[in-house]
Amino acid sequence: VLQETIKALDLRDSLGNPLRIEDLAAALSVVSVKGTDLLEIYYADSDPIMAAKVVNKLVEIYIKQNIQ
Repeated sequence: VLQETIKALDLRDSLGNPLRIEDLAAALSVVSVKGTDLLEIYYADSDPIMAAKVVNKLVEIYIKQNIQ
């Protein structure tokens, strides 16, 4: 899921290289909501629009791979 997200959004590091999976994972937080089947997904980025794009793409890819 992470690698597909990096590829789909063409995520790059500060040097212009493709973002490493480890770097994406380090900025990502997934927390289970107690007593539900829900997950809270957070992604830290200086650009809130990019943070939203990353989370939305992660969810889209996860659903495609695991639910549909």
